[in-house]
Amino acid sequence: MREEDTSKDRLFERVGEIAEEMIAAHGKEFATGTLILAARFIAEGKPLVRRRAENERSCLTQPATCVTSRRCKM
Repeated sequence: MREEDTSKDRLFERVGEIAEEMIAAHGKEFATGTLILAARFIAEGKPLVRRRAENERSCLTQPATCVTSRRCKM
């Protein structure tokens, strides 16, 4: 097996493990919707995760600075 194939298999296995975790925690509908949304973001070239700069404050470290929501869990 080529190195690229091995890498793809390993990554697919990780996606499967995450999907199983989502199903266990929130059900099949949530897992399916999340994976479909992720595929859509990939197709549209949108970022899948929000990366914060080291010096950027978050709602968890500076709750008084949160402007998104009182229930924000950024």
